[in-house]
Amino acid sequence: MMIPLMAGMLLLLHVMLHFKAPSPPYLGPPDKHSGQGNKPIKRVVIHCTVSPTERGGARRIAAYFRSDAAGGSAHYVVDPYEIVQAVYDSWVAWHAPPNPNSLGIELCCTLSNKGRKHWGRDDHRLMLRRAARLTAALCLAYDVPIRKIGPVGLRAGRKGICGHHHVSQAFGQSSHWDPGPYFPWKEFIRMCRHEAEELRSGKAEPEQPKKPAPQQPAEPTEPRPEPDHLSRHERAMGAGPTLVDRGRAWIEIAAYRAKQEGNDTRRRRLLEWLDKGPKK
Repeated sequence: MMIPLMAGMLLLLHVMLHFKAPSPPYLGPPDKHSGQGNKPIKRVVIHCTVSPTERGGARRIAAYFRSDAAGGSAHYVVDPYEIVQAVYDSWVAWHAPPNPNSLGIELCCTLSNKGRKHWGRDDHRLMLRRAARLTAALCLAYDVPIRKIGPVGLRAGRKGICGHHHVSQAFGQSSHWDPGPYFPWKEFIRMCRHEAEELRSGKAEPEQPKKPAPQQPAEPTEPRPEPDHLSRHERAMGAGPTLVDRGRAWIEIAAYRAKQEGNDTRRRRLLEWLDKGPKK
């Protein structure tokens, strides 16, 4: 009788200690992904979008991920005011190859001047706090240690939290260096551990799902990205220095929506405009 009782108590303890993954508003699916098969989760990868740090920024990046123009995708996008989910955790997103068994979190930051003096600003502090709570909740849900891992640890298969640049250095399958040399790693890991303790104690709640707002593109602002950091993929995300670049991105998103609505005529005209310019 004692063995079944102990087994039952252990099962109850496991259930009590199990944390559900966060479920912010879902704004997927993305255009680029590799389908299911992303679990078990081994690492959480921090990125920067190379787009403005502003209200609505996360939703605009999620809209970009849904478009044909997207060169990649990530599971979550964070701005100072909101977290959105663009890819289900069980799906393999295209964010930091090799992509399986990892979750990508995009922070809305232009990385101008390589991010120097960005992370002390009020808007970035708000964004870091949201990202820390999200990261802590994911680590608790998937049994990922809240620790920073570098290229050596990644190659050894250790679990933890890293940046895109760590993955690039470890596996050589990309050249991105976000979240940049000035990202406050020590502080961010401390924030994640604090949020994890709050979640364990029940003092904090993960982001709750809510009805997605209509996807209306906001008035674009003029970011100041570091030119040598921008790839074609990053320019399409809204980091281009010209109004034409940003206008093309919104037209590409409109073409994707027309495809989803079955309006082939409108989609064809939009794509022709992109390729040849507007018809006379």
